[in-house]
Amino acid sequence: MSWGIEIYEKGKPIKITGRSFIFDQIAVTQNGSKTYNNIPKGRSLAAYIVARNRGSYFTVRVENNKISWNSLRGSQSINGIIMVLIK
Repeated sequence: MSWGIEIYEKGKPIKITGRSFIFDQIAVTQNGSKTYNNIPKGRSLAAYIVARNRGSYFTVRVENNKISWNSLRGSQSINGIIMVLIK
């Protein structure tokens, strides 16, 4: 049996299958980053913005085992949730 969750990014569905799983959810209110040290060998991280308040614009970047997020409007505060997956 397989399972899945659909998340949409830029209007396109992202399928999360049994090979990927939700690893963490981060509520963000300002620019920042988080590093994970327990990623299984042969796996990688992916991060998606799954919710954000109206008027809150920010990007998410994945570099190896580090997730970072930054406002698109300078130092303006941000408000949203990032879902981190292991794939």
